[in-house]
Amino acid sequence: MMEPISRHKQVLAEPRSGFAGRMTGYDQETCSARFFLTNGKIVGCFSVMPVAAEEVVLINRELDSLTRFQPEVAIKAIERALPGDMTLVQ
Repeated sequence: MMEPISRHKQVLAEPRSGFAGRMTGYDQETCSARFFLTNGKIVGCFSVMPVAAEEVVLINRELDSLTRFQPEVAIKAIERALPGDMTLVQ
């Protein structure tokens, strides 16, 4: 899951068309998490750092509660899971 950005086109092409779901990767050394979400048509990949393993669990709970996937909705779910101020980098 922690793929280098240089492979982003290949990573986005790997899910089968129509696959809907979520994958999460966590790197303890860098305290970073990557969330890959798709509804079969739209694909989103979000990196969150620094983040503790416990916070990744909270983010996953929020993402599991989503009834529709849109990037803005996923970002709001991540913001709800993490206390304090966040900076969004695109």
